[in-house]
Amino acid sequence: MAENPLDFRNQASNVALGDNFNGQSQTPEIQQPNLQNQPYGNINENELQMYRDKTSIDLRKNEYMIQQKFNYQWQCAEIKEKHDADRQLSYPEIYKNSEDRLIYAIVKPDGSKVSCKELINARGVESFLCYSFYPQLQQLLCVSFNYNEIILCLDYDIKTTVFLNKLRSHGLPLLVSERAQKEAASVLFAYLRKNAVKYELPFDSGWWKDSCNNWHFAKVDDLTIKKVREKYVL
Repeated sequence: MAENPLDFRNQASNVALGDNFNGQSQTPEIQQPNLQNQPYGNINENELQMYRDKTSIDLRKNEYMIQQKFNYQWQCAEIKEKHDADRQLSYPEIYKNSEDRLIYAIVKPDGSKVSCKELINARGVESFLCYSFYPQLQQLLCVSFNYNEIILCLDYDIKTTVFLNKLRSHGLPLLVSERAQKEAASVLFAYLRKNAVKYELPFDSGWWKDSCNNWHFAKVDDLTIKKVREKYVL
């Protein structure tokens, strides 16, 4: 008689599950990891606290450095903004010092001086404005340097570049940077015109009329605008 197939499956189950299988399911035992054998298993509480303290210090230090950098950048921007504003409102000024030399200064709006520098290597600088109304308006600006050792005769409305070239050709360069040459020359020329001693002269010898419409006669030996032009070539 043939064997029942079900009996064969029962035998196979008994072999797989073992002789002690009593019909109930068995769960395999799971072993818990031994923390003592792990790399960090031996770290004690003090070491952990030291690590936390160090991390906290590093974070605060990093925050402090970031804040310091921000404050520095903010202060630099504020200083630059103030410097630019002062520079825009500042103006150049020329004055004589105790040694009778011309000083070129940059002045702030509050009157304080940003910088002061000798403008020209000369002493005893004086200017004279010679003018005549007849037969037409004539104005000459005569400037003496080093107590009349050098004299320049200039048109009253001379261009700044021409004035600069006149100074250089007479050995009187301006002692400022190349960038500030033109502005310094303009300020110097304005200073000379403002502080010039005025003299009304006839244009040439003969009869001439002054600013009050009074007639005068100029002798051949009298100083005239024409003679000044001839003596000190423009």
